[in-house]
Parts: sequence; C-alpha cells; structure tokens
Amino acid sequence: MKNILLYIFLITIALFGCDNIEPPYIQQNANTDTTINNNIKRVLIEEFTGHLCPNCPEASHIAENLQQLYPGKITIIAIHSGNFANLISPNYMTDFRTEEGNILNTSFGVNTYPSGMVDRVQLLGSHLISPNEWGSVVTDRLSEQLTANISITTQYNESNRNFNCTIKTNILSTFDNPLMLVALLTEDSIIDYQKNNNPLYGLTPDIPDYVHNHVLRGSITNIWGDTICANCLANDSYEKTYNYTLSNEWDEDNVNIVVYCYDAETQEIRQVIEQRIR
Repeated sequence: MKNILLYIFLITIALFGCDNIEPPYIQQNANTDTTINNNIKRVLIEEFTGHLCPNCPEASHIAENLQQLYPGKITIIAIHSGNFANLISPNYMTDFRTEEGNILNTSFGVNTYPSGMVDRVQLLGSHLISPNEWGSVVTDRLSEQLTANISITTQYNESNRNFNCTIKTNILSTFDNPLMLVALLTEDSIIDYQKNNNPLYGLTPDIPDYVHNHVLRGSITNIWGDTICANCLANDSYEKTYNYTLSNEWDEDNVNIVVYCYDAETQEIRQVIEQRIR
C-alpha cells in the first residue's frame, strides 16, 4: 500500500510540479533575439537625482511605486547630474554622471533635486515637476490616446558584448511637427552609497548598500535623437537599425534599452518602450 501511495505521489509531482509553458518555445543562447511590441500607452519619468542628494531616495520610491501601480506602463530614467552627483572621498567615488545627463540637466534648467519630467509635458509653464505631482500627471498621460507606437528587436552577442537593435515606429495620428527618436541605455541593481535623510527608506545619513536602478549610462543615438519624419502622416511607418557595444564596466544582465519618440517643437514624449538588452 505504501508503495502505491508513493507511486501516486511521484506521478502527481511529475504532472503538476512545473509551470506549463505554452508554445512557441524560445531557446536563449549566446545570440539573444528579443522583440517587444505592445500597443499600449506608456509614460516616461526622467528623474534628476544624485548620490549626494538626501531627499532623492524618497523621490525614487515615488517613481517605483508608480511602476508598481501601473505595471508595464511606466519607464524611469535616473539622471545623475548637478552638484549632488559630484564625487566625494572616500565613499562617494562612483561616477554616475554622463555627458547626456549633463546636457539634459543644463537644457531644462534643473537646479532643484530631486525633480523630474513626466513625458516632458509642462505643468504651470515648466517641464520640471515636483515628485509629489508625478502621480497625477502620470494618470493624465495614461488616459490619453496613443498617437505613435514603437517596437524593438534586439540581438545581443555575449562573446563581444555587441548588440544590434531595429526600431520601428508606427505613426497612428498625423503630426504637425517633426517627430524625433531617441535610444538610451540604463542599468539596474548597482549597489553603492547614497545619502538619505528619511529613515523610511534606509539608514541615515548614508545608505552603504543602496540599490541604484534605472541609471542613465549613455545613448545609442545622440541625446536629442534622430528625425523619424518631418511630416508624419497617420499609418506611416519608419524603421532604423543601430549597432552598439556595451562597456565592460556595465553588468550586461542589468542593462536596458529605452527608446522614446517626441515632438521636436514641444518636447512632449509621445511613446516610450523599455526592455533588457539580453
């Protein structure tokens, strides 16, 4: 009787112990090919921050809470720039600054940290929005009609850290102004020091093992992007292909490509998409 019960138990484990995987089946290998194309409106939060900014962990928490509230619809870029991104010995010697981040910081006149932009829409005449206002602006943006969509196909080669990406933009509405395409790289899960003044988010005044996510690392296009179309008509589509080699200083398992398109006159971001490189 015991042998029969044992046999039944083993059969049950075999049948139900693993999740069922529906076809098609994809095998990951040294050359990983990934495609994402979802016809949903997404929103970009550009967060101006720095490891010396004691109020910035709270702002990061607000942004990541919005990601959890709207799964798959929020992309964050953490832009380390300004005086709070400077290096101070001995603990704050990791340089998260980038040329691209410095350009954005200067161009949008950032002088308060933390601050940010939500799809680069203006609130009270300014692109820069307090973290406490991000939630309401995100909600408004998600309710708007999708006017352009982006799909990405990437192929990554582990042996030389090189990847190709093909970006297709589908125009869903006619645009009066030129539409620009920007492709950036971010990195997650970087463990390092961070200043903090709120015990809700970690040790004070320093968090030695803070997890820095969404860190802007560089750009595939230049920071202002490439022109998709000068006169964009509904139902048109455009495709661009890029090649890039990852820095050896970055963890390839934690690097994301972030692609967005924006109105060249208003700076308003029309759509954004994000995915892992591999």
